[in-house]
Amino acid sequence: MGEQSVSHRDVGPIIKLFGQVARCDGPISEKRRVLNTGLSELIGAAAWSWILARAADGNHNPAVCGFQHHGLNARQLACIQTVMQDRQNPPPEYAKLNALRRTSTYFTKTWDQLVTKRQWYGEGNRPLMDVGIEHTMYCVRVLDGSGLFAGTTFRRWLGQPNFAARERNLVHFVFSELDWIHLESDSKLGEVTHQVNALSPRLRTTLQHLLGSHSIKEIATSMKLSAHTVTGYAKQIYLHFKVHSRPELMHYFQAGQNSDEPLKKTSIPHIRGN
Repeated sequence: MGEQSVSHRDVGPIIKLFGQVARCDGPISEKRRVLNTGLSELIGAAAWSWILARAADGNHNPAVCGFQHHGLNARQLACIQTVMQDRQNPPPEYAKLNALRRTSTYFTKTWDQLVTKRQWYGEGNRPLMDVGIEHTMYCVRVLDGSGLFAGTTFRRWLGQPNFAARERNLVHFVFSELDWIHLESDSKLGEVTHQVNALSPRLRTTLQHLLGSHSIKEIATSMKLSAHTVTGYAKQIYLHFKVHSRPELMHYFQAGQNSDEPLKKTSIPHIRGN
């Protein structure tokens, strides 16, 4: 992919990070949190987010069925989730990202490798700038030929420098060595993205909040809606996935379409950022 090998000064910190991940006894979501948080510290990223999604509609908006994050405040998280599902004005880099997903199996790119400076600082990204987000790096693993992918995004705040080639190379190397970190234990989960893709942008955004363990009041505040409206959206989502409650919804997204498996309290994932 044209990436250079990491420098000698990064070898020690990388080995230490690999050891931290290896010692983690939790599920893959916890191992991913340890890796991405540690990697953020190595490259000076202020926040990270991970999604399992399918890029399948005409405007390139991802149908998200898995989401984790760390370092984002409530306003930033709400903004990212809303912009992600804006079908009228998708982020300027989405077209290039989706082109890469069709031709590559794994890539790491900073925003300036995807769009021009004028595009990045244009109106399309104004909402992100308004909540203090400026620089972005994408690390994407394509999982099949129909748009399913896992991706980790690293971010820096407004006024901070863009990610350098060294930091991009470091991220690319780490993820290529720990390829399993992109994946989920049940491959059937990817099939759920087809159902997510059928939802409206508002319902997609609400779904991401529901899977992130946010309360109805928190979701309403983030989306600038009434709690009554959000409750109505939640009911539509439950009906769409043929479940009756949030625990059932979260179980469904963990187990994929293998929903005959009994619902257990311990099976409900906690993917809210710290």
